[in-house]
Amino acid sequence: MEDYANRLKIEYELYSPQGVNPWVEVKFRDDKGDEVAHINIRWDQKKLHAYFTGVREKAERLASILSAFGANAEAKERGGYWYVNLYTDSITAIRRKEWLEAVRALVEELYRRGVINEEQRDRLLTEINAGPNVVEIAGVELSVRAQATNKYKRIEIYYLPVSPAAFDAAVKAFRDAGFEEGVHFTAKRPEGGKLGHVYIKVPAAFGV
Repeated sequence: MEDYANRLKIEYELYSPQGVNPWVEVKFRDDKGDEVAHINIRWDQKKLHAYFTGVREKAERLASILSAFGANAEAKERGGYWYVNLYTDSITAIRRKEWLEAVRALVEELYRRGVINEEQRDRLLTEINAGPNVVEIAGVELSVRAQATNKYKRIEIYYLPVSPAAFDAAVKAFRDAGFEEGVHFTAKRPEGGKLGHVYIKVPAAFGV
């Protein structure tokens, strides 16, 4: 799949109608120019969100392509529909030039339209340019990011599971490694379509 995915051409179109937040549609085309998959990227409150909803075959094909590009992608079913979701870390994990150009175009348009502020734009562009920072703890790959405001600076180490099964596996791995929930990490299980998370507690000395 990786060889196939690398041969695909990536195209995008930015949409910015009045009264609606901008979004970008990314299409993947084969060597004949036929579209084999597509996904939309939007701004979802505090993060970038790429999503697709459709039939199982198309969702699984898209997830395979995105995974081959380096994203943490999975096709899942809910209410009779199949979908694929990516958030900022997985979006920026894809390092194809055309994909990153699409994401940059969206971020700049979000800023131009006043949907995000200058600090948010600069943070997103930094993540796009550098890619996600990843550290492995207890066999689990976690993202690392610096959070800064006028009042404080801190480092966040976190994992965003794509499913309850992934959440359970991560929590078990931490417990098996001797980590105590509430002491060394905090966790929230994904339920009802809402994202879950696992945050490693960083000593105060590392938060400056």
